[in-house]
Amino acid sequence: MTADSESAAGGATVDWKALEIYTGGDDSIAVEIYQQFVESTLTDGAALVTAVTSGSKESAVHFSHRIKGASRMTGCNALADIAERMEHAGRDGQWEEVTDAMPELQSRLDATIAELQAFLAKAA
Repeated sequence: MTADSESAAGGATVDWKALEIYTGGDDSIAVEIYQQFVESTLTDGAALVTAVTSGSKESAVHFSHRIKGASRMTGCNALADIAERMEHAGRDGQWEEVTDAMPELQSRLDATIAELQAFLAKAA
């Protein structure tokens, strides 16, 4: 990942060096991983919204956990932090904290996906 990718996409949403442990610096592998991340995280994000909206606490914990893990692996740490907070709150029975964090997670998810899509468009 280049500094140009980071600055063009708006900054610190993604730690572009995080994937190097998996890719050995091969951008084509990073592109594949980021494409999969965007796809799965959009799906998981939508499922999390549904879970929170419907009051399904177990599902909310499940999908916040999935978002957290995928985000950490790909260097999307700000998104991972929010998802982790939601996961812990859900496990601890603090449902109001989960619902209160949902707009923040959605906003960060949107910013992260936009940054990754800009990178992927540039890499195509």
